[in-house]
Amino acid sequence: MNGPRKATVNLGLVSLLGVLLNSCLFPELIDVFVSEEGDGFLVSVSVGSDISLCSNEGGGDFLCLYAGEAGASITSDVTLTGADIAFLLLLDPMIVQLPLAATSFAGTFLHNDTSMSGNLAITSGLAAFDADFDTTVVAEPGTQFVILDLPAGAPTQGSFSFNFNYTMPPGTTSLQMKSMFTGRVDAAGQTYYPPLLPCETNFASVPALNVPFPSGGQVVVPADMAQGCTNAVYNYGAAAPVPAGDRWSLLALALLLGTAAAASLRWRARHNG
Repeated sequence: MNGPRKATVNLGLVSLLGVLLNSCLFPELIDVFVSEEGDGFLVSVSVGSDISLCSNEGGGDFLCLYAGEAGASITSDVTLTGADIAFLLLLDPMIVQLPLAATSFAGTFLHNDTSMSGNLAITSGLAAFDADFDTTVVAEPGTQFVILDLPAGAPTQGSFSFNFNYTMPPGTTSLQMKSMFTGRVDAAGQTYYPPLLPCETNFASVPALNVPFPSGGQVVVPADMAQGCTNAVYNYGAAAPVPAGDRWSLLALALLLGTAAAASLRWRARHNG
């Protein structure tokens, strides 16, 4: 995100019915293997992550700490404002930008602490996603967004191993993959994905991972990917409806003012006639 974003919604309107905030130990390297499959290529991405609670700074303010293997720490602090927020999950899911030619998406998770495993919830083929009420993030030309999410009922803290697979058509010689950790906010009947790391709403500014073809191995995560949010504000506030009683009061006031104005005009007409 290019600098702090501002919102004017009162924090007192925030209603969080369910809150789960996570921070993450992320690796500096991820394992990416490309193998021939049929007449195309299978891309397999594996990564491990330790997820723990973020700190609630009060109201809608949250601070997440990201720790790399080299001991570096990155913070991402955001404020979520608005009314009727039914569900909030930070640092889950991950949104990946891939070429439109990528297909056959599949993924699994393993919760190392409990040995629970399962399939990731994957949504592909998206041209855009909404960060909040004010901001839509658009995929770059020739690409699509793929949302990788934990399924309902999966653990949301602890040590995880993730695997994500997809296929690329024959003739592919290189591949760029861009990824982002986001939150998930369900508000006003719609799901929103506020960017957290990197804190960008323009995917052209998100660093790319260059995937080798056709061999595989470890891919270095760009250092400038580790840019968290600084005082970022995401707006989920809608104008509060006027209660029915208040609407009748306003109507009565309007009628009263209109009657008074008409009486004033008649009085002036008599005395000026």
